[in-house]
Amino acid sequence: MVRDKELELLRRHYLFAALSDSEFASIAALSTIQRWSSGGLLFQRGAPASQFFVVLEGEVRLFLQSAGGAEAAIMRARPGDSFAEAVMFMELPVYPVSAETIGSGVLVAVNNEAYRESMRRNPTACLRLLGDLSARLHGLVGEIESMALETARSRLQRYLLSLAGPAASGATTVRLREAKQSLAANLSIKPETLSRTLRALTVEGLIRVEGAQIHIVDVERLRRRD
Repeated sequence: MVRDKELELLRRHYLFAALSDSEFASIAALSTIQRWSSGGLLFQRGAPASQFFVVLEGEVRLFLQSAGGAEAAIMRARPGDSFAEAVMFMELPVYPVSAETIGSGVLVAVNNEAYRESMRRNPTACLRLLGDLSARLHGLVGEIESMALETARSRLQRYLLSLAGPAASGATTVRLREAKQSLAANLSIKPETLSRTLRALTVEGLIRVEGAQIHIVDVERLRRRD
C-alpha cells in the first residue's frame, strides 16, 4: 500500500501530472511500495513486465549483460526518475534490460494495466505522455553519445564531480556508492582500466583513495582536467 507522503511524491511525477484525481487514485490503489536495505537484482532482462517503477529514494542501475558475463551500463535511476514505463506499450511486454538496486532505497511499482486503462480513457494525458517520453528519449540518446565519445578518465572524473556536487570547491571527500567492479560496469570501462585511472589521478595529485572514500584534493583542478 502506498502511503500519503509517497502518494504526494508520485502525484507530482510527470507520468501522473495530467491524470484526474480519480484516475490517479485507481492507479495508486494497484501500486505497491518496494523497500530495500542492500543492493540486489530487481528484475532480469526477458522477464515479463507487468509493472514500471518510480524511484523515491536510493538508486537503481539498469544494465545489459552478455552471455560471457560482460556488462554494459544503460542508466542510473535516481529519486524522481522512472524506468520501464515504455515497456507497457510494447507488443511483447518483457524487460529489455536488467535492473539492480544500489545501497538502500524505496520505489513505487506501478501496475501497467491500470495505467494503460487511464491512458485509454484520457487522450489528452496520453498525448502529453508521448511528448514527455520523446523528450526523455532524446536526453538518453545524448547521454549515450556523450558516453561513447568520452575517455575512461573523463567518465571517472565526471562521476567523481557528480558525487561532490555542483557547489563543491577546494578539497572535499566523496564516498563511492557501489563496489568498484559495479562502478566500472556503470562507466562502461573494464575494472583494470578503472584501477589504472584511479592510480593516474592519484599520481597527479588530484585525488587520494582510501577504500570507498575518495579525497578530491582540489575540485577546480579536477574540473579543469576533465
